[in-house]
Amino acid sequence: MRAKAYTLVFALCGVLSLWISRDALAGWGIFDSKKNATSTDYFQINNLTFDTTESKITLYQDMLPNGLISIRGKVADGTKPVKIQISLNGKDRWEDPKVSEDGSFELSFKPAIGYPYDIYLKIADADGKTNDVDATHKTLVVSDQPISMAIKEALDKLISAYRNKDVREFMKRVSDDFAGDDAVLDSAIRKDATYLDDVDIKYSISSVATGANGNVYATVFFNQFLLSVRTGVAFKNTATTEFVFRTGDTGLKLFAMKNPLIFGLSNAGDVATGTVYSATNQFIIILEPDGSVRKLNFSDGIQEINAL
Repeated sequence: MRAKAYTLVFALCGVLSLWISRDALAGWGIFDSKKNATSTDYFQINNLTFDTTESKITLYQDMLPNGLISIRGKVADGTKPVKIQISLNGKDRWEDPKVSEDGSFELSFKPAIGYPYDIYLKIADADGKTNDVDATHKTLVVSDQPISMAIKEALDKLISAYRNKDVREFMKRVSDDFAGDDAVLDSAIRKDATYLDDVDIKYSISSVATGANGNVYATVFFNQFLLSVRTGVAFKNTATTEFVFRTGDTGLKLFAMKNPLIFGLSNAGDVATGTVYSATNQFIIILEPDGSVRKLNFSDGIQEINAL
């Protein structure tokens, strides 16, 4: 059976990614409040996070690192699971992922094109209590159709408008139902244009997926250079972030962004709809309300953004 014809590849988790709302954590691993045995900090596929309403996911063959799918997660601090298992075929068979001492886990396999994988996560504690397994269900299919060019075109247009401080052109590339207040985004882009100069952004797309509702998710690794107008000091940063696009009348349009942001740094707390964490020593650039620019370690930077 093709569903069982895969190779497990164990590796340490490279990118720790969370979908964080403005008020609370929201993740793939939804847990039964009656059981409340354990919970996850995150659960992701190929570094992509998904809203819990996304029951079907399509990944693209040309964007799979080494042709593999990696299912990663991390049990929340303070919980002590006895067993972590992942099913790829509707709970008919359970696999044991590689588990690290910090509670992170990973299961990788080479998928068959067009085959639907019914994925579930099961976490049990010493008392035999488990998470709400059914709430973790995702149907995953890999397509051989290219989509990376559409993502690249959308990002290139956004970056060009941002570098040229053309706010009107930038906002033309934003979806009418942008996840957040588009007026806040417009204001943030205008402030960025006032406080930042000589902006240069290089990027590579590391993963792309689509959800059942038509959202297109892109994980992006980027190098960012900018100059503070106020102080004349140059700042550089390298990080991983995530974008969500929706189809518009002129191609893909920006629907949501996560921290660390490439655009809208002056109001990151209201512009970003989540945070992408990395296991590497990552930093984040903070643009203060008065136009001051600082570079902080990632944890301190996210805390400061949320406090602004």
